[in-house]
Amino acid sequence: MSEQTLPGKLNPKYLVFNENFGEPCIVSATNPAAFRRILMSGVIGRKEEDIKKKKEWTTGLIEELLDLDSAVWFKPGFPYNAQWESMPYGFIFDVDEIDSSFEVFEVELINHLYKMMLRFYMKYEPDNIQTISKTNEAFKEELNVFMTTDADKRYNNKGMPAGYFAHWWFHKELHKLYEKSSRKEELLNLIIKEKKKRTHRFFIKRFVAQEYNTANTRGAEIISHRDIMLDNKHFKGFFIRKGFLTPEVKKLLEKFINSAGNIDKNNIWIFDGYNRKILNLINKIIRKK
Repeated sequence: MSEQTLPGKLNPKYLVFNENFGEPCIVSATNPAAFRRILMSGVIGRKEEDIKKKKEWTTGLIEELLDLDSAVWFKPGFPYNAQWESMPYGFIFDVDEIDSSFEVFEVELINHLYKMMLRFYMKYEPDNIQTISKTNEAFKEELNVFMTTDADKRYNNKGMPAGYFAHWWFHKELHKLYEKSSRKEELLNLIIKEKKKRTHRFFIKRFVAQEYNTANTRGAEIISHRDIMLDNKHFKGFFIRKGFLTPEVKKLLEKFINSAGNIDKNNIWIFDGYNRKILNLINKIIRKK
């Protein structure tokens, strides 16, 4: 079973990563292909989402409904890098990168809203769930796990959080459920209201810094509605998991550090979760080899 089909696997390693990095930060985690594209362009932006949209059903329903499908997503620290094997890279910024174009949520918003949506369907339109689940056995299995754990808040199966649902694996089925619903307006109003309720509005940077050290792996989530430039004073460096600092990546890093003009080149880090090193020093070593 792939990591995306798991109903949730907690990994406390992220607390170790956060402690080892040693200062509050926000991180946009990513996969190898996106990491290379972003590093070459110097921008984390909505064009990454545009690439995803070229294929049908690859955009999440909640993200579309709330106009979040083109946002740039962050977490306080390294939960995504610790949790998901598919995200061995990340872009690290200090919390001062957060400005008025950002929204900060007190929960992992998208997963939280999908769970709320499923509870709504189970209460008001259970027949629709039964119909759609028959079209995909994996979706049916995931629903059964969700309903079992959600019904019993004490449920604990090898560290899986109660009521977890791997929504990103079932975009097609979730779209169909929404299309089939006769209570779309009511559901949409509930989603909008819940998003507003879960938005953190005061002392945002202080809140994010506090969340950096929290033990709640389903905690705060941060989004930006603007493109994020790597070449800016708030960029701190790169998360690169051990074994993923390939010759190709080394060349891209060297090209970036040589072309950047707005960063402190002597204060950009490479961090693997356990150790961090100055990128400029690494590049000097690469050139000597």
